[in-house]
Amino acid sequence: MGTVNSYHYSLRIFAFAIVLLCLASCTFVEFSYDDVDGTPNKVNVSVSITWSSDFASEEDIPEKVTVLMSRIVNEVHYVWDEDRYGTVPDEEGVEGEAGEEGEESEENGTVADRIVLVGDYYAIAYGFKEGTYEIEGLENFRTDNGFGMTSIKAILPTLDKEDLDDRFGNMKDFNPALEFVGEAAPLGLSVIKPTILAGSGSGALNFQMKDRTLRLTIRLKLISGEGVQVNRIVADLSGVPREIGLMSGLVFDDKTGKIRFEMEKVSEAGAESVYEAVIRTAGLFPASSDSLRSGNGILRLELTASCNGVSRSFFAGINMKREIEEAKLMQQTTDKKGYRVICNDAEITIGQTIKVSKDQIESAGDDSLSEWFEDKDINIEW
Repeated sequence: MGTVNSYHYSLRIFAFAIVLLCLASCTFVEFSYDDVDGTPNKVNVSVSITWSSDFASEEDIPEKVTVLMSRIVNEVHYVWDEDRYGTVPDEEGVEGEAGEEGEESEENGTVADRIVLVGDYYAIAYGFKEGTYEIEGLENFRTDNGFGMTSIKAILPTLDKEDLDDRFGNMKDFNPALEFVGEAAPLGLSVIKPTILAGSGSGALNFQMKDRTLRLTIRLKLISGEGVQVNRIVADLSGVPREIGLMSGLVFDDKTGKIRFEMEKVSEAGAESVYEAVIRTAGLFPASSDSLRSGNGILRLELTASCNGVSRSFFAGINMKREIEEAKLMQQTTDKKGYRVICNDAEITIGQTIKVSKDQIESAGDDSLSEWFEDKDINIEW
């Protein structure tokens, strides 16, 4: 009997040990430095923001910068606003304005004081002039620790027909598959991977802001015949990115729109004139083929000209694939998942020279339109 009781007792001890082992392996308790040696597990961070030479004008630097932080292990999120050059905490807290959320949060600390849990982080700072972009995913990131930074994007607002008509008059749209978007504004962006250490008193976030947009000059040469006066040139340019990933700075060739702008005469020598427009975009994608007249990389023109009191408007579609590729505006990532702008200032001169003659303007027949432009491959519509 003693042997049997001893056997049962051993079984009970063994089962109890198994239960303890399971509990130890399945129960998570967040480690707190405060419970060990009094070293705080939250740190008051300082923020330093510098701007690259891309922002040549003080007017391009926004008044406000938004900071996002995401801890890599045991993910936790923080969102607050900073002055354009950041803030530095003093002994009382943080100088300058408080963040958007000043109330206490057991999980996220006191955002007004820039207090964050220790750990390894990804951090983003972005800034732009108010009203120029919409930030998609920010509220989800703020309220859901499972929402990743890679899903946050700066979106160019879509323009409706009334907005365009107010600026340019009632014009035809020959590339309707793509929506009109507003012109991009300088977008300052910096991504860092800081480690916030316990016991240091403060963690330093140093952001080096770079502009993720492109200032692009479009140039067009035109030859006018005797007595011909070109009154106006309005252009639609397609293939401009509609969104920019904040964590990656990437743009995508399947998420594009088009912008409308007026071209101004900048020089004249005899019958030859040069027209230009300076626009800002987040990049520019070429068409996939030289033969396309719609989709990305197409410059659509409405040219209004007059002669002997007669005024007409003509429409042309110019495929800019060659010019865009030669300009080397963007570079594809090695994993081919997106593109980044690799220059902040560029010029593109359209290869075809537009030729306007007196007879062609005066004629209302379609027969004259085939020779309205020097390049026969350009598609002309009446």
